[in-house]
Amino acid sequence: MRNKYIVLLGILLALSISLFGCRGDGGGDSSAPPSPPLIEALLFSFPIGSIPLANFENAMAIVTDSSSGANITTATVVMNGVTLTYNASPTHQAYEGNVTVMPGGSVTLSVTVEGNTYTASGNQFTIYPSISSPVSGATFTANSSNTVTWSAGAPLTSAVYLLGVLDATDPMGGTAYFQGLGTNVNSFSIPANSLTAGSRVVIVGIATTVSIPNAATDSALVFGGFNYVPITVNP
Repeated sequence: MRNKYIVLLGILLALSISLFGCRGDGGGDSSAPPSPPLIEALLFSFPIGSIPLANFENAMAIVTDSSSGANITTATVVMNGVTLTYNASPTHQAYEGNVTVMPGGSVTLSVTVEGNTYTASGNQFTIYPSISSPVSGATFTANSSNTVTWSAGAPLTSAVYLLGVLDATDPMGGTAYFQGLGTNVNSFSIPANSLTAGSRVVIVGIATTVSIPNAATDSALVFGGFNYVPITVNP
């Protein structure tokens, strides 16, 4: 498995988006035009003024050559007018930045690779789920099941709930747990031995995916509205 941006890959997998399917590489004809890039982008929106950690970049994108799987580090990635900067750290290798979107506001993505621009857009959710359990500062035990409960988000059409537990010291590149859930549930028990010990942040949000026209198969923009609570996970 590619060692690229652990959090984004976990989210895409949790939402059942295939990362490693057919890329449509244009066949073996050397005269064929270059294949379009594979673009995997994500936006976490939190209530205004509420960001889990100082080093939390809430907008990110991976851009790769759909034939070779190699990183494309020279793309221009813009989300809602904010240019995302490439982070070459081994556990990141992605374009990152901070983008503020109000509930119900528009989300737009533009990725330019070798003169070709790929765009996608959607509207952010109007109501973000709130976490009722655990409470801020609670302690989970790694070798036991741990339950998370939350209120409903909206709108529910074409949406899923996304539950995550992030590493507080490296939320966008460290050890993470993710689970995608239907909008008919508002509680989930994280199985025993799914979490690692340390300072963690539980996030719950309502999310959706938007395809990116003309980019490689499986390209997607994932965005959603989230809330969070800091916790500790004991061994």
